[in-house]
Amino acid sequence: MPLKLISLNPTNLNAYALMTYPRYRLFLRSAADKTDPTILAIGAQNSSEEPIGLVLAKTTGNDIVQLLSLFTAKNHRKQGIAKILLQHLETELTDLQCKRIFTVYEREADYSEPVEKLLDFFHYEPYRVRSLIGRADREAIIKAPWLENEISLNGFELGLWKDVSDFEKQAIKDSQSKNAWYPEILTPFQEEHSIDPISSLVLRQNGQKDIVGWFINHRVMRDAIRFTAMFVRKEFQRSGLGLPMLAESIQRLLHHQDPHLKIGIFMIQNTNKMMMNFARKRLAPYLSELHESVERSKLL
Repeated sequence: MPLKLISLNPTNLNAYALMTYPRYRLFLRSAADKTDPTILAIGAQNSSEEPIGLVLAKTTGNDIVQLLSLFTAKNHRKQGIAKILLQHLETELTDLQCKRIFTVYEREADYSEPVEKLLDFFHYEPYRVRSLIGRADREAIIKAPWLENEISLNGFELGLWKDVSDFEKQAIKDSQSKNAWYPEILTPFQEEHSIDPISSLVLRQNGQKDIVGWFINHRVMRDAIRFTAMFVRKEFQRSGLGLPMLAESIQRLLHHQDPHLKIGIFMIQNTNKMMMNFARKRLAPYLSELHESVERSKLL
C-alpha cells in the first residue's frame, strides 16, 4: 500500500489528535507549531491523504528519547505501518545523534501483545518492571472482606487531609528539606488543586498529634479517582497501617455515594516492594485489573 510520511502542522493537527493519549496532545500541538524541538511527531497518510498512523516521541535529556505513543488506524493494521513509522523515527533520532530510545507500557493490557512483538522485531532489550498499575470498579471492591472489618489503628488516628493546617503543611515541607523522610514521589503536595477532599487522609500518632503519614487521592476524571500517595513514616511501616488507611479511604468514597464515580486507579513504584506484595496478595482478588508497567529500551 502506498504510504506517505509527513510532519505535523497546524493545518493537519486535528486529524491526528485522536491518535494519541489526551495527556500527550499538548506535545502534539507543540510539534505541529514547531515550538518545542524536543518533540518529534510523524504522521502517516495513504494514497488518498487519509491519516492512518502516528508516532510521537520526546527527548528527555542526555541524548535519550521516550517513545510516547505509536498508533495505526483500525482498518489499516497488520500492514506494517507501525514498523515503517518506528523505523523512520529511529532513523531520524540517529541523525540527531540520540543514543537510546525507551518506551513504557502495561503488560497484559489489550494492546500489549502487538507492542511486544514490534519491540522484539526492532531488538529492544528485555523489559524491566517499573510499577504495578491497578484498577478497581465499585462492584469489585465492595466485595473485599476487609472493608467490613472494624478499622483498628492501635495508637494512631485518621483525619481528613483537607483539615491539615497551613502551619502543619509548612512544617512537613521544612522538615523534608532538612532531613528527607519521605520519597518525593509520595509527597502529599503534588497536584494540590485536584486533591479529593472526601477520601484523602492524614495519619496522626495518638496523644502527640504528630503527622506520621497520609493517603492522598486525586479526582482525575469525572468517573475516576486516582489513589496517588500512601505513606507511613519508616519507623511505623510495619505497624499494619496500610490496609486500615486504604479501607477508610474507600469507605468514605462509598458512603459519599457519588453517582458519577465508577473506578479507582493506583500505581505502586517497583522500589516499594512491601506495597507491591501487598497489592498482589491482598488487593488483587478485588481489582478489575492489575498490570505491570514495564520499560523496554535499545541503543540507537
